[in-house]
Amino acid sequence: MNALLFLGIAVGLSLVGCVVLWLRSRQPGSMDAHIRDFARELDALAPGSPLDRSRDRQAQREERERATGVERPPKRGTGERPPTRGTGPERPPEPPQRGTRPRSG
Repeated sequence: MNALLFLGIAVGLSLVGCVVLWLRSRQPGSMDAHIRDFARELDALAPGSPLDRSRDRQAQREERERATGVERPPKRGTGERPPTRGTGPERPPEPPQRGTRPRSG
């Protein structure tokens, strides 16, 4: 009897999982869903993808910045650092040599 109970629970969980997957993957049938699909297809066929349009905006922004001489700070998390206004690259401090002690006095 315990084996049949276990088998029934396994089959029941499988059916619930199948129903959930079927509900998530089915195609929506409303008029709005069809309109959104059609708009997405038109956008895919349009000359210039949305990525190209965003690149064009970025290029225009960079040209404006060059023309006005105003630079925007880099975006956070890009790893870029703003340019320094020093005379040259800064050198890191030299590590102490082995076998020598710092001078006191």
